[in-house]
Amino acid sequence: MRGMMYFTSVSAVVIGLVTYGIVTGVSAQNAVQVITPTPPVFEQVGGKGERARERHPHIHLAIKDLRAAREELKEADHDFGGHREDAMKAIDVAIAQLEVALKFDRK
Repeated sequence: MRGMMYFTSVSAVVIGLVTYGIVTGVSAQNAVQVITPTPPVFEQVGGKGERARERHPHIHLAIKDLRAAREELKEADHDFGGHREDAMKAIDVAIAQLEVALKFDRK
């Protein structure tokens, strides 16, 4: 079961990268470099003032970027050569899968 969840999560990320490439014209391989910034740093809970990295910052960033890409697709004045609707559906699936993956991580 755990292996299947991992496969589904990885599949969602791949779908997101391909969709990102369709929207921006960047290849999926280059998209990884484009959407992989330095992970954000947040205050650690507990009042000690120590700095700690957020769990899975790239997944959180991917969700944010996918939502922004979907909005750009929605608001665009053209249909990206007929790919807009399919790209928006793929983004919705990718976001849903990433959110499910994060929920399982918290258990």
